[in-house]
Amino acid sequence: MNNRIIKVVLPIALDKEFDYTLPATMTVKKGSRVLVDLRGRRQVGIVVGFTDTSSLTQLKDVIEVLDIQPLLGPDHMQLAKHLAKFYPYPMVEFLFMMLPAYLKKGKKFTFSEIQPLPVKKLFSKTVFFKAAHFSARYASWRETVKNELQHGSVLILFPQVSYLKEAQLLIEKDFPGQLQVIHSRESEKQLFEAWKHSRTRSLLLGTRLALFYYPQDLRLLVIEEENSPYYFQEEKPFYHLLDAAHLLTRVKNVNLILSADYPMLATYTHIKNKFTLPKDQSLAVGIRAMDEKDRGVDTVDSSPRTHAAITLYDSDTEKIPIRIVDVAHTETTISPVVIELLRANITQNKRVAVLWNKKGFSSRIGCISCNHVFTCTNCSAALKPFFSEQKGICPYCAKLYDLPKRCPSCNIGYVRSYGVGAEKIAHILRRVFPDASVEDWERCKPDTQIIISTSKILSSLYQNEDIAVGFILDADHSLCRSGYNATFDTFLYLNKLAHFFREGLYVFTKNRQHYLFDLLTEDWPAFYEKELSIRRELCLPPYGVVATITIRAQHEEMLFKKATLLYNHIKEKGMEVYGPTKAELFKLRGNFRYSLTVKSRQSTSLRALLQEEIRYARSLHVKLAAVIQ
Repeated sequence: MNNRIIKVVLPIALDKEFDYTLPATMTVKKGSRVLVDLRGRRQVGIVVGFTDTSSLTQLKDVIEVLDIQPLLGPDHMQLAKHLAKFYPYPMVEFLFMMLPAYLKKGKKFTFSEIQPLPVKKLFSKTVFFKAAHFSARYASWRETVKNELQHGSVLILFPQVSYLKEAQLLIEKDFPGQLQVIHSRESEKQLFEAWKHSRTRSLLLGTRLALFYYPQDLRLLVIEEENSPYYFQEEKPFYHLLDAAHLLTRVKNVNLILSADYPMLATYTHIKNKFTLPKDQSLAVGIRAMDEKDRGVDTVDSSPRTHAAITLYDSDTEKIPIRIVDVAHTETTISPVVIELLRANITQNKRVAVLWNKKGFSSRIGCISCNHVFTCTNCSAALKPFFSEQKGICPYCAKLYDLPKRCPSCNIGYVRSYGVGAEKIAHILRRVFPDASVEDWERCKPDTQIIISTSKILSSLYQNEDIAVGFILDADHSLCRSGYNATFDTFLYLNKLAHFFREGLYVFTKNRQHYLFDLLTEDWPAFYEKELSIRRELCLPPYGVVATITIRAQHEEMLFKKATLLYNHIKEKGMEVYGPTKAELFKLRGNFRYSLTVKSRQSTSLRALLQEEIRYARSLHVKLAAVIQ
């Protein structure tokens, strides 16, 4: 065959490489984009290899080569390959995540080949910097960023766009005119321009998306607020940023800084086996010391968080008091104890904040006679009241419903709202303290005495010195959420709140005997050790791997039968599997959902199983989502 055969991957739901012939007038390199024909439609593909033979006798020619120099290098290919091993998704999905949307439309782009600077070999190290507030953490690793920018690029990641924008204001003061910003709220053109100008010698700020747009000459990766739940992508392909980041730093062999008020449990397991840097030692010196101490280079495998110990740099010097108040014998949301503590503080002209993590006036609509609860016909979610318009709204699909005056179920009782929202808390407190100024967080003024807020109050990066004391009334709601992470997430949430207030936090609970409240006032490693001991006994992460498989379809009875078939298929392989159970939100946007939970001590075996079960689910003609934790 005179024309060379190239291997091309395409953005379709098939884990397959396609063969095309390259005309003699064209040249192409691995990692370049090409325009090809697939079933009569033009598609942008990525060249992943070359071959001299093909199992097919008639091959189509490449229509056009779009790149003179490849946009994706060997490191991109390697990263995508390892992500495909770690998660149950094909390599092609991750490769196309590395290209801006503009470049997926067949647009030509001239990309200058990068000539790397002659610098000494890097040895990948990971440091965790612990401090209560972003400004303190940033002050520690700022000089390291400056040093690395002299030799290449630095990528700093943030969990949310609002967090990024507030941090950007601080970072721009030290690096004026040097920042490039990438996040999902930018337009297609803005995102492409930021990608184009951040290929080399750049300081790139971004959210989770930006990790896949890393500069070619990356020297340092910083992940701010490492423990944030927003680093997990909740839509296909499901992945956690920390897994991808650890793989990237090892593929590129660059340093990684993790930065937060408290580490993730998996991070802590690596921290406790490594030395802790003194509080007065700079982070740049610390990294250099580690380079001198350990010259070994880690090899990349498919277990990104198990490769190396992590050094802790702790600058927290003061523990903010958390006071636990037992209200087990109180039936009302705002107990007399809460009222008296609030009165004592506002009498001393202190500003206080009351936390209730539910928006609106109430949480559901129901009948006062038969207790019927109004739910969405598309979803199984309870409707939220919009009584100003006599309507209810689904919190998931946003469908509006007219509310009847009488219950359609019993035709006797009247319809009313149930539950407590932040607006109702404010309404009650205005009645109790008629002379005090009570406002919600977004509308509060400097003279507001009682501020009502959800967890959104934590969107501020800096400690608000004007608020003296916080009162959290719904800690039990957080603690009783489904999932094994509920206790750890509540620990992080309460400690973040405590550092937000100048004089500390009151936590009201009816579950005072829970081990969280016993350890909340101790040094933080005590809670981590207790949580890890429980997880070790139950084979939960980080000592085991848990996967949740959710299947969905429009017909409930048929779906349950297929969920049972899937359960039996997994059980036959000797795996520990539970279910099928109704998903937490059983019906969502017209689809019923059943879940299976699979546990294993071996990450490799569980991931291989998921690959097989995804193929099996296709034979059952149901939609499947697999999430590995």
